[in-house]
Amino acid sequence: YTIKLTDGVAYVSMAARHRVKIYQPLQLAHFPIDHQNLTVILESSMTTENVRWTLAADENGLYSQPATVYLDRCLLSDFQLLQDWPFSSQLVLRKRENDRVLSCIEIKIHVYRNFTYYLVNVALAMFFLISFEFCAWAHHPAATAGRHDVSFNVLLATVTFKLVLAGILPRVSYQTTLDWYFILVCIYLTLMIFWHSVVGHMLFSFQEMSILTIDPPFMPNEHSLEILDQIALVVFMFFWLACNVGGAVYLKLMANAEHKKLAETFKRAQEEWEKKFQMNGPYRMEVLGGVGNGH
Repeated sequence: YTIKLTDGVAYVSMAARHRVKIYQPLQLAHFPIDHQNLTVILESSMTTENVRWTLAADENGLYSQPATVYLDRCLLSDFQLLQDWPFSSQLVLRKRENDRVLSCIEIKIHVYRNFTYYLVNVALAMFFLISFEFCAWAHHPAATAGRHDVSFNVLLATVTFKLVLAGILPRVSYQTTLDWYFILVCIYLTLMIFWHSVVGHMLFSFQEMSILTIDPPFMPNEHSLEILDQIALVVFMFFWLACNVGGAVYLKLMANAEHKKLAETFKRAQEEWEKKFQMNGPYRMEVLGGVGNGH
């Protein structure tokens, strides 16, 4: 480190390298289209009565940025940096226990999850799995047992798939966006199973149903039953395709709009801090309350 005296004030410049483990609690309500702020806080161990951090100023009196992040060294797994504004950094004063005021540098790295992986490996797999339910329409609408065989096999496969994913996906005590997708899938599958259970009884009695399933002779309303069942097949398939394709497009557009909005918010906050710091300097900074993000 170096010490420089200016107007009776000692300015200490120091460079050090530290290897630390930092843990960040994640908010996963919108998983897998969630956005996270990875926070790093550097805090002085001495109060501002003894040491006050400041920023280097150039010949024009303009202060430098509080921190620099080497983005090319960031290994973020299935996350990506927010391209428009990847990180923010601020030099602030924080009040801690016993009214101790400390200098802090707060760095927030803005990332969002690459949800394409989950779209392909989870949502698309679930889409194909539930689509097998439409094979139940290969049975006669009065063949309730045959249709139930297909439906309940698909249901059991869906539950098994969900249990397997439970060991891979983040475990939280609240519903994520992906959890709601599974819930809606189960509701949709339940509606189709209910349709298979009642369609044969809409035009025929139980006695007539037993005849229909044993190579029946022609019955006046059988063709109407088949047409009704085919209409139901088209309706179920249309809504299944529309909801999945429309949902994927909506999530993509919503995520892009949210990323742009967040980048503008972070940029505005950073610019406001820089303007205030340039005006007030390090000696007229507002003392802020404590933060709960950890260090």
